[in-house]
Amino acid sequence: MNYVDLQKRVIMRYIHSISRKMTPTELEPIAEVRQKKLVRECLEKELQLVFEKRPRVGLQVSNNENYQMSWKTLRGSGKSKFLHTITGLELFKTGYVSLEGQKEGFDSEGGRSLRFEKGDILVIPCYQIIFGESAKHNIEILQVIFNHKQGRLFISEFGEITQTNTAGRMLMTILDTTNNIRYEKAREMNLLKNRRMKKNNSFSGGKRTPFGKDWKKYDDGTLLQLTPADRRTLDIGKVEFGQYINANGELVPNKMEQQAIREMRRLRNRRFSYMKISKKIEEHFGTNIKTGEPNIKISHMGVYRILNRTKRATSRE
Repeated sequence: MNYVDLQKRVIMRYIHSISRKMTPTELEPIAEVRQKKLVRECLEKELQLVFEKRPRVGLQVSNNENYQMSWKTLRGSGKSKFLHTITGLELFKTGYVSLEGQKEGFDSEGGRSLRFEKGDILVIPCYQIIFGESAKHNIEILQVIFNHKQGRLFISEFGEITQTNTAGRMLMTILDTTNNIRYEKAREMNLLKNRRMKKNNSFSGGKRTPFGKDWKKYDDGTLLQLTPADRRTLDIGKVEFGQYINANGELVPNKMEQQAIREMRRLRNRRFSYMKISKKIEEHFGTNIKTGEPNIKISHMGVYRILNRTKRATSRE
């Protein structure tokens, strides 16, 4: 390789264009051919580039030797995070080589056309291609392009996107709005689910059942609507930290714990502190002969939460 070829190779910059096969169910789906046309029109307008069709490589820049097009099709659904897809990993993860790259036996230049390096340009026909509903993920993509790679970003809808121009502020406003809408929608769905489960007296998840409640059982003692794995977990006892019992069975009052709640209220009315109440409860209900542990073991904060279900435990009494 002579010096001229080496110099051309050094100053070569790639323009990475990403399109995606959009499903008909998406809002205003754009055909892949139309997406590539939008990319070409955007580059012709913003960078005054001229394209010509070349055999085996498709459209390439004809009036600027420093730029070469790299056309890509995004593999994955529209809900997948871009940096977690094959295309996202090829572009931005250092040292990643896809199975196709290994199969084709890419050299350093062939692999270079897959990666986004310093000074490269990323062009997408619409912002939904790589920007999803996660604000953290969107900021991560922009930081990689602008800060780590020092590249440029073009979106056919807005033109060039920078950290300070009007188009960049408009894009961040749109992404922030869509993220807030998604958050509020998920929040409302969770609230409705919890209200429905509470109304039906169902268990909504957690390490153990709420204090004073127990699983509803059949006449033969088996639990309602639990998988075999859930039953094994319950037979073992209280699960370890970081795990929970997934069940949809109904809950019924636990006689011993309901009696403990009444005793807690009686002691609290007599001005006992929460710490003294927890000790009195453990002494009153005795210890288990088999395990040697108290039948009811509860901390002063647990007593506070039981007696003040609508309040938040913020101070120690």
